[in-house]
Amino acid sequence: MNQGVVWTGNRQELQVWCQQYAQAVTPDVFVKKLTQFVCAATDNLKQGAWHEQCRPDENFLDANAVGYDNAAHDVDRFKTPFAQKIIVGEHAKIAVIADVHGDLYALGSVLTELIEAGYLDQRLRILTNDFYLVFLGDYVNREAASIPVMALLFDLFVTNPGNVFLCRGNHEDAYTCTRFQARLREQQSQGKFQEHVTLLDQLRDFIPDYVFPQLLHWFEYLPHAVFVGNRNGKTDKVEYQLFTHGGLELGWNPHDFLADEQSNFQLLTKLDRLHGMHELVSEQSRKHLEQECQQLWTEHERFDLIGQQGVIDFCKPQSFYSLRFGGCWNDFLTEQFGAELATISYRRKVLIWGKAMSWRWFERASSRRVAVRGVIRGHQHLDEQLSQLNGTNNMRERIVVGKGMVRQWDGTVYTLATASHIAHMHSFVLISAAHGWSLRHYFKKPDKPAWSFHVRSLWD
Repeated sequence: MNQGVVWTGNRQELQVWCQQYAQAVTPDVFVKKLTQFVCAATDNLKQGAWHEQCRPDENFLDANAVGYDNAAHDVDRFKTPFAQKIIVGEHAKIAVIADVHGDLYALGSVLTELIEAGYLDQRLRILTNDFYLVFLGDYVNREAASIPVMALLFDLFVTNPGNVFLCRGNHEDAYTCTRFQARLREQQSQGKFQEHVTLLDQLRDFIPDYVFPQLLHWFEYLPHAVFVGNRNGKTDKVEYQLFTHGGLELGWNPHDFLADEQSNFQLLTKLDRLHGMHELVSEQSRKHLEQECQQLWTEHERFDLIGQQGVIDFCKPQSFYSLRFGGCWNDFLTEQFGAELATISYRRKVLIWGKAMSWRWFERASSRRVAVRGVIRGHQHLDEQLSQLNGTNNMRERIVVGKGMVRQWDGTVYTLATASHIAHMHSFVLISAAHGWSLRHYFKKPDKPAWSFHVRSLWD
């Protein structure tokens, strides 16, 4: 932590603390914190056990050698997607924070509650070994404090090794940042979203000689998915909950990774989406999806969804400019339309998963000794096409009604929001592994000091 700014843990002083923290994050301080994060992350990856002994390139694991060059093409060379898993004890508690999007006050509000509840001290050190923080991605863009938010996340990760997990969101991508900047400028020229600010604009104001994609390489050290498991004393199965930003990845089956008790990381070198399509989608539905792709997109655009001959290989040189990894981009329908419907977001080129297809993915990932029970995610997307399909019951509206949380399909899918611009609430959940998984959902209006909460079982 920055030794000059100590968290008060006092709700009334939170706004002042946020201002002081943001002012203390100078360019030199920010670069130092980012470097400390990358060093801690690479140490963690080097010490970890990798599934099938398939490890990232040594240059990726060398904190002194990493970083994007000034050329944008260097981003593709650096792509190293990976997943992580951890098994926690029966008394573990996990605080889950969803999209922050540069809202330092929302993040500070959650941390203040965790301080007052006795989980963190005023230097944001976790006070017990069985308490964990899981962040679901989308830390940057939209609100004006992306840089202080990043610095605070670096502090949390470095200060609490092994107990803080930062999932990668679709906004933690250099290409996405450029697309978001271009799209926001177009929208603002039409009078929309005037209050929003992009990370790239903030970096250029913050560091006058900033050149894209400098200082964005830390995105690559964020796992696309984190599995947190707890052993069920009655069945002796390890029950895993998947934490990710968006949804499920069609081309990845984590079955062998989860069954491998010796590993805690998996390098996602290949995504076999065509094989996943055949395993998870009926022939009739598959033909329908393929027809939609052919009618709507060029061959180059279809690559974004399915890949070259059905396989996306990160070890081969190719452009990943528009590739949407499912864990960062995919979504869920808010209702089950038909037996196993999945559909495609035409504009964003991602899959929208229905109930039966999602359950089939969980079953495929499970084994005799492992059960994947569900997913907790952020993202909250449904574009105009899906809003029409879902009528008035779309995800954004349900997030507002649910005060920052939507529970679906007997608890197998949770969608969360933390930043106030999404649900008009600050919100997070606290999961307890004791006596079967339970969930406590905290929520409050941004201008109110007191949190409310309700408790329920995580799964039915």
